[in-house]
Amino acid sequence: MWVRASLVISTKSYTVLRLILLDTSFIFSFLNNSDYNHKKALEIMRKIDDGEYGKPLITDYIFDELVTLVLIRGGPKYAVSVGNALLEQVHKGCINMHHVTSKDFERAWSYFQVFHSRKLSFTDCVSLAVLEELGIGNIASFDTGFDGVVIDKNPVKRVN
Repeated sequence: MWVRASLVISTKSYTVLRLILLDTSFIFSFLNNSDYNHKKALEIMRKIDDGEYGKPLITDYIFDELVTLVLIRGGPKYAVSVGNALLEQVHKGCINMHHVTSKDFERAWSYFQVFHSRKLSFTDCVSLAVLEELGIGNIASFDTGFDGVVIDKNPVKRVN
């Protein structure tokens, strides 16, 4: 059911730093070989590794949401393994991790009040705030709640 908790992404250099935000739904599908979107996640991850979308980015909120979800679905040992593997990729510089600021938090709360009917979680709204703050257009996600969302006159492009 679960693939080994390894999130190996190449250490290729990126001449112009473009970023793609990795949503919890995407990472979870990538790790879970019985997930409906697992094969698609593998395809997208190959493209990310080839630099097609830019360097991968997560937030500390996505990290929290992912290890909590894996704890519930895969058990404590696997959650620790996934967390350690992800942090190792961050420390190696293969994945960027954005730590949410108070400005991001306030903006996320504003988005949550607007987008709650789409069933976007607060963590999803934090992701929207970070997309806006960092000028990122792409998010790897299987969450359809992001479809049609426009931030600061720019549509969010969900890579799925």
